[in-house]
Amino acid sequence: MLRVQGNEDGCSPAIPMELDCDALCVAIALADQALHGGELPRRDYAELVAQVYQGIVGGMPYLRLLDFARDRVTESSPSQVVAAA
Repeated sequence: MLRVQGNEDGCSPAIPMELDCDALCVAIALADQALHGGELPRRDYAELVAQVYQGIVGGMPYLRLLDFARDRVTESSPSQVVAAA
């Protein structure tokens, strides 16, 4: 586990939290799978990974989280999702 300390920039956690690196790796993999090889702007991708991560540490089943991630990608405007070259 990695310990993350919050700061005042508004993007970091407001309180210290434990980061489960294994859960984060799974969240990234699920987000990538939901994108089908495409890309989102960095901030939108980070938000998607964070939401999936929260679901993982909250005990949600991976398939349900993958469906959630796919729905989020589908809801993004087509101009935001960039196909991989």
